[in-house]
Amino acid sequence: MTNLTETWVFADGNMTAGGDAAEIDRLLAAELEQIGTTDGGWRRLFRHRADGSLWQLDYPQSELHGGGPRRLVRLDNADCTTWQ
Repeated sequence: MTNLTETWVFADGNMTAGGDAAEIDRLLAAELEQIGTTDGGWRRLFRHRADGSLWQLDYPQSELHGGGPRRLVRLDNADCTTWQ
């Protein structure tokens, strides 16, 4: 299972995205299409355009301002059958 996690880094008085943020942005912009949403939009389901794999975008630290850093996870078959 692929698990990409964004981090928030406070540097020079500014909060910036770090960790896997650039790869998450790239996948969302170029390779994934949204096919579902739940939890008021806090969890979204995507399909990879090339290989058909399913990915979930969520915010595991949702108590933070703005929902916190993002996490993008490639789902295995067991996760896909229970996604709602």
